[in-house]
Amino acid sequence: MSLFRKGKNNQCKVDNIHDNSNQVALYMVIEKEIPYLGSFMAKYNLCVQKIYTDIDEAKIDMLVETRPTRLVIVETGLGKFLSTRKRKDIVDLIGVCDGVDKKVFVFYTNLLLKSDISKELGKRGVSIQWSKYRGTISMIKDILELNEDYLVCNIDENPPNVKEILGFKGYESMIQTIKNEQVFDLIEQYRESEPTEELPRFKISV
Repeated sequence: MSLFRKGKNNQCKVDNIHDNSNQVALYMVIEKEIPYLGSFMAKYNLCVQKIYTDIDEAKIDMLVETRPTRLVIVETGLGKFLSTRKRKDIVDLIGVCDGVDKKVFVFYTNLLLKSDISKELGKRGVSIQWSKYRGTISMIKDILELNEDYLVCNIDENPPNVKEILGFKGYESMIQTIKNEQVFDLIEQYRESEPTEELPRFKISV
């Protein structure tokens, strides 16, 4: 089962737990479906209740969601979220989040998206957290740094190829084979190194 929502039958099953004001429901809107992304994130205690590629569908669910929520919006560089209409849809989606009980984290590759959202929302957009999108692992690391306690849910999917999930944007000119547990350390090293025009692409050994 994929967590990307294409109908009611593909919703993540939420465990029956007691209400806890410190726990947060995690949702994600992303340009393109990444197979088994939800199950991989769950390995790091990031249980995504639903992953959307449809902005309007996410907006409807945010309007009826009553629990503390973290909405993660991911613009990966495909361009699907950069049209005038899609940027407006994202502004409307963020607009239903109050920044207190419903918080927003936006990953972007194009500054046009950030500047447009900031301009349209004004002071209401101050609470939005921003990060450049560098790949799946970097995104997971940034979300973990929020130190939020996310609601758990049952994930009944088993990723067959972790390499596809962990793929980085960039060129094949830099290829390294690394163990899975070394990924976070390498990300940190590249963050601290001098800027470069190309991002490394890794082959992951698990």
